[in-house]
Amino acid sequence: MDSIALVANGEIEDLDLIASMIRKYPRVIAVDGGLSYCDQMEITPELIIGDFDSASEALRGKYTQVKQIHTPDPQKTDLEKALELVPSQKWHVFGALGKRNDHTQSNICLLARYPGRLFFETENELLFVIDKECSLSCKEGQILSLIPVSGEVKGVTTSGLKWELKKATLSKTFVSISNITTHDRVEITCESGDLLLCINR
Repeated sequence: MDSIALVANGEIEDLDLIASMIRKYPRVIAVDGGLSYCDQMEITPELIIGDFDSASEALRGKYTQVKQIHTPDPQKTDLEKALELVPSQKWHVFGALGKRNDHTQSNICLLARYPGRLFFETENELLFVIDKECSLSCKEGQILSLIPVSGEVKGVTTSGLKWELKKATLSKTFVSISNITTHDRVEITCESGDLLLCINR
């Protein structure tokens, strides 16, 4: 299974840029109100998933040729249900952040459920969670932050950053914000816990 692009109903500002990123993926899924973004970007998804409180009946009516799955379960978010219904090695989600803080925080929690497999893409950043190790291709001078999302994250060691960490413990009182890449590859390992990685493009 290859990577899948999912378009959610969060904040997307530069539709042209995001459209160019999404078109690189062979499969595109619209998550409820994310269908509006797909429509504006003239991208036809292969599947539309959600409780349809955001994607209007009129809008969905433009895509009668596309399979639509109604998921009314109020105990789970539309994105959460989409990840369960569409298995993949990796998911890249556009529009996962912004608009509503509760949705943003809920989606960050989802990242921790799928370390190294679920990625949030914005015009300026890439976010994902690592639980053991990560080797990341990058450019020199990019801003990179490491934020614990599971209480303490112990034994954090980095290579390729301006301010290196060695067997560090990151917690709610100590995070690594606005570090800078110094090479074209960054290596990060941690002994326990889940670590949110944010890197600018």
